[in-house]
Amino acid sequence: MLTLEDNPIEIYNNSTVKQIAFNQSAKSALISISTPDDSNVEIEAEYIFSSLPANSLAKVLPNEYSDLSDVLNEIKTVNMAVVNLEFDGKLMAADSGFGFLVPSCEDSKILGIIYDSCVTPEFNAGQDITRLTVMIGGEWFEEVLGDVDTVDEQKPLDIALEAVAKYLKIN
Repeated sequence: MLTLEDNPIEIYNNSTVKQIAFNQSAKSALISISTPDDSNVEIEAEYIFSSLPANSLAKVLPNEYSDLSDVLNEIKTVNMAVVNLEFDGKLMAADSGFGFLVPSCEDSKILGIIYDSCVTPEFNAGQDITRLTVMIGGEWFEEVLGDVDTVDEQKPLDIALEAVAKYLKIN
């Protein structure tokens, strides 16, 4: 098994995926990206976990995947704010579960909360901390946060802290 030291992760910020080509015989893919300094980089990978919007992913797939591209182009996307919080101390039981989603019929500004410390305690680095992820927006993004291009960065944080205090009694 490869370790992170054997195969370090490289992050290309502000880069554009230009194309994905699949090599069926090698069971791998070649991803072509363009970086901010106009360099072209090719990355060979056995697995691709895409965080591109579905319609953007459809544009970079090879022509022989047109059926998949058609399906991807039909997927509606919405905006979401994700706020990661960390508190001193273990404020939740280790077996508290994954978290929760708020039913859409509820009058809530959040979509849900993930109990990161419970799901991935190994990322606590041996510290007594509580980590949470609060999801805001989705279908109600503009109603809750306003225009996606002009959101005040403090507003999602305030909403997340209010929700954690309300639902989990963590201040």
